[in-house]
This record gives sequence, structure tokens and C-alpha cells, in this order.
Amino acid sequence: AECAAGHLVAAAPVTIVTPDPDPENTVLAASPSGNLFLAAWTDGGVTIHATRYPETIWASLVQPAGGAVAISAAIELSGNGVCPVAAWNGTDFTVVWGDDSGLRSQRIDASGSPVGAPAQVLSKANANACPASLVAANGGLALAWYDWQSNPAENVGLIGQSGAIGSRVLLDMLGPGVAPNAALAQLKGRTYVAFVEWPDANTVNTVVSEIDWSKPAVLSQTVEPGFGNSFLAAGDELWLTTFDAVPALYAGTPGSPFRAVGTSCNSVAIAADACGRLVQLGTQGDTPAGVSLGFFAQPLGWPSPAVQLGNVTGSAIAGAASTYGLLWYARVGPGIPDDPDASTSGSLSFTTLSWRSP
Repeated sequence: AECAAGHLVAAAPVTIVTPDPDPENTVLAASPSGNLFLAAWTDGGVTIHATRYPETIWASLVQPAGGAVAISAAIELSGNGVCPVAAWNGTDFTVVWGDDSGLRSQRIDASGSPVGAPAQVLSKANANACPASLVAANGGLALAWYDWQSNPAENVGLIGQSGAIGSRVLLDMLGPGVAPNAALAQLKGRTYVAFVEWPDANTVNTVVSEIDWSKPAVLSQTVEPGFGNSFLAAGDELWLTTFDAVPALYAGTPGSPFRAVGTSCNSVAIAADACGRLVQLGTQGDTPAGVSLGFFAQPLGWPSPAVQLGNVTGSAIAGAASTYGLLWYARVGPGIPDDPDASTSGSLSFTTLSWRSP
């Protein structure tokens, strides 16, 4: 009964205040019980009057309980970093990002406070390193990232107790102008990666592979056409979205061909709770200013009304226990003001999605 299908309902959204009116790169991680969420995002990254303002990385702990939501004050994790990713590490949260030195990480405890100083995950100066996905795995945290000093390289690695990457796997080297993409999932104690493979300049495949950290190596590749977007484990299967001719959903058991299970309704992302119930985020159109209209959450696998959420520019979703956390923002206006010293603030919205019996 606890895992029965039902209607998806959203709690009243709350606001996370940011120091910048135009946050980007929203990410969200959840504790297994769904009582803690960690939101992370970037601010800045613009040039004003020929002066470059670096991206800063921020995080805030969100704690839903009893119909209320407690939000810790946003903390700055880095004054100059890019591409944050976050995950529950078994005890608390870890955020990983890229900077001029390579890759760094920071633990965040259950009160929203940093634990110690940032750790150097990968030392590779000026490598343009950009994390893409982070999941808890046997032996540590599995990280997917890109780096390029010439052509982009798609990589995965295992962050061990030392805080640095030990086992590392090169997935693919991409040609000039080719966009990388990689995402990780953990299924039955094994780590899988979905990544983009470009056999030539005109062909793109989504490859789903198991990672053998003892080798290290990529095993049992299964190739589907298209461009991978979301990738996760739900129940006994791996699910992913592709963007080939039309957005599509695929599902499959490792080692077997993946099957197409329908279109993804212009899906932004998909997430699963502990019961394996899937929810997708979608939109119904875009404006020239970069705002997507008709932002919604929709259960997959049974008819149920979509939850309408307004407009969106960036979003992230994380599932845990029998609930989901949802973080998003919509760009309103021109963005960062010409005067960088002006007193401004931006905001992100957070809500939880839960199930109600039909």
C-alpha cells in the first residue's frame, strides 16, 4: 500500500534567497529518508564593463518537517568555481565542483555547515574540469566529469576515503565542437554510467555501461541512438531519457537491450523515490528571454494529473523515501545589474512532492 500509485501533490513552495539575481546550475541532493535536502547553485560568471566576475558556488540545507520547511542560510563554498554536483555520502552531503586547480569537494553536515576545508579531489591545473554527476557507490563516491585542454574527455572516477580520486576511467574523447554528457546511477550495489559517444562527426549514441572499479574498466556496453539526459535506477531497471528525433524514455536491465517506453514530453529531468515510482519534469514552451513556460511535474506509468509549477529557467529534482524535492528558479528581468556593488538578491523556489491515495 505504501508504494501504490496515487496522485502527485506539491507542498506550498518556499524561497531560498541568493546573493545574486540570476542563479544558475541548480543541483539538489536528498538523504535516503527524505528529511534533508541540499540545494547548490552558482552565481556570477559574467563580464560587466570589461571586468570578469567569477562564478561563486553556494549551498543551503533544506529540512521539510511537519508541513514546515527550515532553510539554512546560504553558504559560499567557492569564490571561483563551476559545475557543482551534490550527493548524500552515507553520513551527510558532499558537493564537488571544478576550478583552476582541477576538482574540489566539500562536505556539508546535517546542520548545513561545512565540515573542514575543501578537499582536492583531482589535481589537474587549467584543465577546464566540469563535474557532471555524483552518486554514492561501494568504496566511496562515484564522480563523472569532463575536462579539456584540447578536445573534451568524458571521465568517471571513485573518490575514496582520502578525498581524492583513486580509480579513474576514460570513457571517450570527443572531437572539436562536440558536447559531452555523462550521468551515473547505482543499481544493486553496482555502478553504471550513461554517456555520449560520437563515432564520427555526425553520429551520436548513448552508451550504458557498468564500471568495474577493480580494473578499472568499462564493461558490457549497451548502445541506443540519441543523446542521454537523465539516468537513474528505479526498481530493478535503469532508466534514461534521450533526445534524438523526439524526446524519448528508455528502460532496461543491465546486459540486455534497452526498450523504448514512450516519449518524455519535453522532459527536463526524471527522478525516482524508494518505491521506484517515477516522476518527470517538463515544460510546454520557451520565451526569448530564456524562461520555459508551463513547468510541470508528471508521474510516469499511470494516468495522474500533472502538478503545474509556473515558469522555470533552471531546475533540479531528487527522490527519496516516498517523496521528492524540487528546486527551481525563473529568470525575471535582465539579470545581473550593471553596478556590481548594487544591493540585489535573487531567489530559488523549493517544494516537496508527495503521493496522495486516489
